[in-house]
Amino acid sequence: MGSLSIGLPPSSARILQGDHCTTLRDFYGHLAELVEYPDDFGFTLEEVDDLLSDLSWLPERSIHIHISNSEYWLQKERNQQKIFTILDLLEAIAEDWKWTDESDEDAKILQISFSDSPRIRELFELAGIHGES
Repeated sequence: MGSLSIGLPPSSARILQGDHCTTLRDFYGHLAELVEYPDDFGFTLEEVDDLLSDLSWLPERSIHIHISNSEYWLQKERNQQKIFTILDLLEAIAEDWKWTDESDEDAKILQISFSDSPRIRELFELAGIHGES
């Protein structure tokens, strides 16, 4: 499975509602809540990287984050380059988790998916991401 995908989530997925994340600040805040981030969150790209690159506070080994209503996700973000930057970051973080040492007790399996929509397919294509369906 690719690092980012388009399709239906498993029943165990943590659902992030894209229609509640129409700006980057909304997305950052809802993401921190979704994964129960235990520290103060700084609402920056670097904080998202730190947040998703650790996940040691979560008890489950396999974590699936699904962004529903993807047609609205970051819809109000004026700078499209920022959307591509966050997509690239999400893909890189999910890919990095694939290469963790399985004997490491804190190792996680992170999958990130989006609900299918013409908009998310276009964003993936423009960002050069080949998310699997």
